Amino acid sequence: MDEAIAELPPLRSFVLPGGSRLNAELHICRTVCRRAERLAVSLSRRQEVDGDTLKYLNRLSDAFFVWSRWASRIAGTPALVAPSSRPGVVLSQPPISTAPSIGCERISSSVSMARKFR
Repeated sequence: MDEAIAELPPLRSFVLPGGSRLNAELHICRTVCRRAERLAVSLSRRQEVDGDTLKYLNRLSDAFFVWSRWASRIAGTPALVAPSSRPGVVLSQPPISTAPSIGCERISSSVSMARKFR
């Protein structure tokens, strides 16, 4: 993952899912992984959960984000970015998803929607 990050330009705005099917699917993987992380954190409040599990899920979701950016760069697909309210600001780490998680039954429609942005 660190090698992929080294090949990418610094983030200057939030990256949106889409641009290509692979990019959209990697973003869906990230969403599912973040959901698993939130569930694991919630579970850890009620019973013991191995700390390495939480770290792994967090790092894995970061990896999916980096891989989606890297795949777009390799494929020559321009990244879809949200308009920045602060031009010139460089983000130091991948943004944390605040979007509500989608159910598995909606994944195929999300991928279809992302295809429209190609």
